[in-house]
Amino acid sequence: MENHDCSVGVVLATGFNVAYMEKVENIPKLNGFANIFFDTEIFYFYGNKNFLINT
Repeated sequence: MENHDCSVGVVLATGFNVAYMEKVENIPKLNGFANIFFDTEIFYFYGNKNFLINT
């Protein structure tokens, strides 16, 4: 990752998704790769009323 700008993709629909690239040197438990791609997904984020505290 020669470009040090952070890029994040976010999708909001019936779930919540975020994806981004990270340098492995920033993750002490991992080694052997230069970069890693994280893709998180939380399905049906808005449908479970007990999942979030209402404020």
